[in-house]
Amino acid sequence: MTAHLAQVNIARMQGPLESAVMADFVARLDEINALADASPGFVWRLQTSEGNAAYLRPYDDDRILFNMSVWRSLEDLRAYVYRSAHAEVLRRRAEWFTRMETVYAALWWAKKRLAHLDQHGPTPFAFTFKAAFPPDEAGAPGHGLVVVRAVSGVEPRLVGASVRRRMAHGAVESNDDRSRGCAISNGARGSTALLPRLQRLPGFDHMAVAHARGSTANARFVVRRRWG
Repeated sequence: MTAHLAQVNIARMQGPLESAVMADFVARLDEINALADASPGFVWRLQTSEGNAAYLRPYDDDRILFNMSVWRSLEDLRAYVYRSAHAEVLRRRAEWFTRMETVYAALWWAKKRLAHLDQHGPTPFAFTFKAAFPPDEAGAPGHGLVVVRAVSGVEPRLVGASVRRRMAHGAVESNDDRSRGCAISNGARGSTALLPRLQRLPGFDHMAVAHARGSTANARFVVRRRWG
């Protein structure tokens, strides 16, 4: 099976789509979308009857645009984004869109989702029509594990979602009293063998661990939550 790459990104407009500030962006939509369709490695993109996704509003904020597409490889997507006329639009994004304070783009391999579903069954990471999860399920009460990046240079630690500690001097904190878990101190006996075992649990988010290891700021990364 071909490992297609999916991408999603969002952006918050400076004004309504029909406003003067967005006019130049709207004028180039058809051109840029046609360029994507004809680009090497392009597979699919989200669009309405208008031929684009500019009128979709999946967020409560009506100024947030949502875009999604599928490509044959990371290099194909990179070439379109950074080495085609699309790069010209990208360079002007500050004219049309506000600065995002949250993550605004994500990529994933579609094949990995299928493999995860086959191995672990339905989870919020990948599910089926018969066993589906709502989009806000990640915030539901349940048993959980969280990776916390506490201090730059300190290895991430795994903590339960109900563990309460101050996030200082390598300590961690969680405010979810409805769930249970455990804390594993850095350097604790057997801790090096723990993560590989946890990674075999159904629904474990391996990317969350990778993001925690690469983080240099105080942050929480949910790596697994068991619902029910």
